[in-house]
Amino acid sequence: MNLQLLSAWALLAVVVAVAPAAGDDPAADRTAKELARFDGNWELTASTTDGKAADLGAGTRVVLVFDGGRMAAVERGGPVGYGTIRVRGGEAPAQIDWRYGDSPAKTGVSQGIYKFDGDTLTICVSPAARAAGRAAPRPARFESRAGSGATLLTYRRVQAALRLQDLNFPDYLVEPPSK
Repeated sequence: MNLQLLSAWALLAVVVAVAPAAGDDPAADRTAKELARFDGNWELTASTTDGKAADLGAGTRVVLVFDGGRMAAVERGGPVGYGTIRVRGGEAPAQIDWRYGDSPAKTGVSQGIYKFDGDTLTICVSPAARAAGRAAPRPARFESRAGSGATLLTYRRVQAALRLQDLNFPDYLVEPPSK
């Protein structure tokens, strides 16, 4: 074996030895675990925007179906909206960026915070920033005061009767779910 080839093999051995293996990125592992906490079906139990509670009468049942950072909102058994989320669970409070839209032209991003309490998920988001607009500041507290524009949402985990792959998730919204 000539010296040049031997040097190439030695360099490759060093690169392989020091390259991080899958699962060796603690930040990515934490993000993936945090994102997995969302997976499943979540029924909306309360919604307040600008200090005004929404009427969630008996005929209105909204369920979010999360899977790997992708989401579909389902009402009366059919999807009414799609989106993706990015999370940063290491922040206090934990942060969420919620991108949604029914078409590429209607996509918006809401910055928010979230918390889990058993089978309850609480999310507080600022008004969505459209493509050309500036985002409203991320909420600092889980509240929706009059004039704030913030929306406070409460969900409870329900039996996973719906699966995202059955809801025709649009290709244009597929993106890496978290950094």
